[in-house]
Amino acid sequence: MAKIFIVEDNEDHLNALELKLGMLGHLVVGRSYNSTDVIDEIKKTSPDLLLIDINLEGDNEGIALANQANQIFDVLIIFTTALAENDIVKKALFSNPEGYLLKPIGIHELRINIELALSKKEKSHSVIKDLDKNYRFLTVRVGNKLQKINYNQIILFERESTNYIKVQKINGKSYLIRTSLRSVLNDVLPSNFIQIHRQYIVNLEYIELVNEHEQMVHLLGECSLPIGRTFKKKLYKKLNLI
Repeated sequence: MAKIFIVEDNEDHLNALELKLGMLGHLVVGRSYNSTDVIDEIKKTSPDLLLIDINLEGDNEGIALANQANQIFDVLIIFTTALAENDIVKKALFSNPEGYLLKPIGIHELRINIELALSKKEKSHSVIKDLDKNYRFLTVRVGNKLQKINYNQIILFERESTNYIKVQKINGKSYLIRTSLRSVLNDVLPSNFIQIHRQYIVNLEYIELVNEHEQMVHLLGECSLPIGRTFKKKLYKKLNLI
């Protein structure tokens, strides 16, 4: 059973969704006809999943709401809409939703989307943060197992989407983790890791050279990554440039 919050400005659609969710065994912990004050309600009810109508109040307010929720909560999002225009779909995808349902929504489509979203969250790897920077490893959850990874085996962290990053080991193996680069950099990593781009954090131990003309970092194993303009000065300082 999942705890679900519905944001839908059409009362008939909202009532139909709530009925179908109840038939599927889920608990509707909140409902709203607009995006006003929804964030506070989400905070109070702690849902597992948000069902958000994209076209709230005749505009794409649902997308803005999803983006805001993504920044604050660890919550799954499924969009609902009567619209299938390419421009709207593209905007919605930037919010990293777990699903996209076209109205009228059938109970089978609803069930499948929710099950896939919950399964993805359960199977995704989550970081167990250790705030002690002296630790030599971090631990990730892989399914129902805890996998310890020594920091000296990690070559880089890569941003996959708003809520997911990839941990890349030197042997080529990688893990998908539900967290953000900012959280990892601030709370987990020792000082030999540095962010070089909004997409990448690298292990200084594996930097072989920096191509200043191309503004690229070359890592061990023929891996080349761009240097972001705002991260260049800090990288050079870390490299003890003389």
